[in-house]
Amino acid sequence: CSASSKAPPPRGCSPCPASEPHRWCTWGAAGAGSLEDPASSYWDHQEHKEVQAWARRLAVADCSPTGGLSLTSEDVPKALDYVHKDLICSALRTNQSVRCLTIGDVGPHAERLLAEAASHAASSQRLLEVKFLGDQADDSLARLLGMLLRPVWATPPQLRRLTIAHPRRNYLTDQGGIPLVQALEENTKLQSLVLFGSRLGDGTAWALSNALEHNFSLQTLVFFGKRITGSGVASLASVVRDGRCNLREFVLGGTDFQDEEACDLVRAVAT
Repeated sequence: CSASSKAPPPRGCSPCPASEPHRWCTWGAAGAGSLEDPASSYWDHQEHKEVQAWARRLAVADCSPTGGLSLTSEDVPKALDYVHKDLICSALRTNQSVRCLTIGDVGPHAERLLAEAASHAASSQRLLEVKFLGDQADDSLARLLGMLLRPVWATPPQLRRLTIAHPRRNYLTDQGGIPLVQALEENTKLQSLVLFGSRLGDGTAWALSNALEHNFSLQTLVFFGKRITGSGVASLASVVRDGRCNLREFVLGGTDFQDEEACDLVRAVAT
């Protein structure tokens, strides 16, 4: 409804200030008046329609022969927000051909939103793999994924393969890496984890060593942290040497440990 200085406002509205003749004025639940800019309301509505149209396209998007679907900043609407999470989840569940969702440089906020939607969509047991390949991946994303991987939800997590990686750098540190790998202590579905962090170090390596002792589903582990030292390598070598994990493929990379320390890990794998 609208109000002007020449006519009384309709029921449910209050007179707007003379200085604001082109605004809507409505009553809230507590009886207090609130001003709403019609232009702002119009664009909010248009942005929501844009997201709805995008979700419909996502539900029928063509995938690669192996079921791969990639999303970049050019594909994702800028208006995407948490109010659209269920809409995205429904679209991913509807798309029968998606097996692997690759999320590129969409920004931290969209990454977290898509991570949550994809995790819940994975309960359909069709979407089995999610990759975060953008350079904005950070600790907030890793902590969220760690929470989503824990079997504490009404529908347990079904994701089989998870990747956070970038060829040069991202913002992942031990503050995000530790809670992410700690989820492996309880998760019984994840089979492959690829983890790259420009500032991942010994903290994540130690937490990973402990988690592997309690996890028997993870078969492939690729772990690259530029701050892993000989101490972190030794902790992982100990778990492998003692046969306390079920890994079939293990790749470790870094720049802060020596060849001799790497050789100890190789010997542990060989035995």
